[in-house]
Amino acid sequence: MHKDEPPHGGTPVALGDGTFHLEFVREAATGTIAVYVLDDEMETFIRVAMPGFDAVGLVDGEKRPLRFQAVANPATGETVGDTSCYTARAPWLALTESFALVVPKIDLGSSSFTGITVHLPSPRSQDPDPPLRVVTLSTVLTELAERIGGPAVTVTGLLQPGVDPHTFEPAPADLRKLVGADLILASGLGVEAYLDRLAANSGTHAALLEAGDALADETPFIEEHGHREPDPHWWNSIAATKRVVTAVAASFARLRPESAPDFAARADGLLASLDELDAWARVRISTLPRDSRQLVTNHDAFAWFARDYGFTVHPISGLSPESEPGARDLARLADLVRGGHIAAIFVESSENTALATALADETGARLGGMLYADGLSPDGDGATYEGMFRHNVLTIVTALGSPQPAGTTP
Repeated sequence: MHKDEPPHGGTPVALGDGTFHLEFVREAATGTIAVYVLDDEMETFIRVAMPGFDAVGLVDGEKRPLRFQAVANPATGETVGDTSCYTARAPWLALTESFALVVPKIDLGSSSFTGITVHLPSPRSQDPDPPLRVVTLSTVLTELAERIGGPAVTVTGLLQPGVDPHTFEPAPADLRKLVGADLILASGLGVEAYLDRLAANSGTHAALLEAGDALADETPFIEEHGHREPDPHWWNSIAATKRVVTAVAASFARLRPESAPDFAARADGLLASLDELDAWARVRISTLPRDSRQLVTNHDAFAWFARDYGFTVHPISGLSPESEPGARDLARLADLVRGGHIAAIFVESSENTALATALADETGARLGGMLYADGLSPDGDGATYEGMFRHNVLTIVTALGSPQPAGTTP
């Protein structure tokens, strides 16, 4: 039977009847037990019309009642009782080592479980000093968390390198990984439209840090469809990334104060390396004349970068690559490329290149190369933050610093 890895700090116990599976996951640190209703392969959530159920914890012969309540999904308007996750929380669950959970009956409609007894050992008995458990929703945040946290932090990234954060949707297995988390790190600024749904359906009690909250006073806004939207691609600014590093280190220190000096030391080292990267980028970009600093890209992902280094961005699509431009928009952009003598058009690692290629063919501009706009890649230059940033700077400077290709309309 296929089974996912248990959540960090969680203790999964599964049982099934050939149609449904129930997975019990205990998180001792937060005093929580979650129960998930899954299909027979334990890969898909099954929604059932059950408002909750009663259970009893047996601790040294003493019976302690528990009530499991359905976790609703406010983001989609689902009502309590039409869900796949049930949670119970009690202070004694955080203090008790191993115990038995007895559930008289769970009625799933077409199937039911009766006389359930599961033994739930405490993770604390296996690890007296567990690391801080962090779940990230951004490839850049995964790297930052690992570098700041060191051995005192275990990081699980739900968004994998190379996956477009604008279209990513968490799978059932991802929700189960949140049960044992101490902290969730999100990009914020609207990238994770699923964020409320993720927290509600997982039953997690983890703290949440949205990187965008640390940047509220400096976020660039973009005009889109007649209103202003924040650019969520903060990782394309070293200055913004430094502020996120500081916010992450502070969150780690609040949750693990005994490790605060180590977090601060690693964060200081990371900030120093980011300062060196910024200085290197400014030297390279200084070779470009100001009127050559025109970025035509797949979608509007470089407002942070443009503000830091004096560029103007001309996106083919909007903030999300899914927002397709109209024919009139493309015609205006083609006129701008020809009239502004823009030498190159850039494509992005996670996006379709068809529109950029067509625009280059129409205007005589060259394809300037591939940029990493939405985070890290599984391999190559974009596998690390520094590699991603250096690649983007060198690609831009090389393409825009070269003469216009032959045949470009003067």
